[in-house]
Amino acid sequence: MALHDDSDDETHFNSYLSEEKHDSGEGYSVRHFMFTGDQRMLIRQRFRPKHVKKIMAEVMKDVLKDKTYDAEVGSFWTQTITDKIKEKVKELGYERYKLIINVQLFQLKGQGFKLALKAIWDEATDCFAHELYIGATMACSAVCCGMFFY
Repeated sequence: MALHDDSDDETHFNSYLSEEKHDSGEGYSVRHFMFTGDQRMLIRQRFRPKHVKKIMAEVMKDVLKDKTYDAEVGSFWTQTITDKIKEKVKELGYERYKLIINVQLFQLKGQGFKLALKAIWDEATDCFAHELYIGATMACSAVCCGMFFY
């Protein structure tokens, strides 16, 4: 299945936990968890970058439209954008997904920029969405990573 697959089929994953208990010899029991291949987990809804990207574009446009770059209030705008993206993406119902949202705002003066992210994740469940807003005097880049919590 492709990383950005938007199909609505349910995805199953193997290797889940079984539990063994035994006496430690010191008056309490010790639990050991082992991975087994006989149980399956059902991810009810995969992280869909297409839907998240649409949300990020709408939020950035709503917050930054008709605004001129101002370094003093830029941090307030980025925090507002981050909070609104998080709130709206959570409404999509991605159960057991941890969201990592990074928003950067910068003034346009003819310069370029590069954005790099580094993460360890599971290609079967984790994904990200990126959106760029360009206004008259500023640009805003937003990245939202959805990482499944096992």
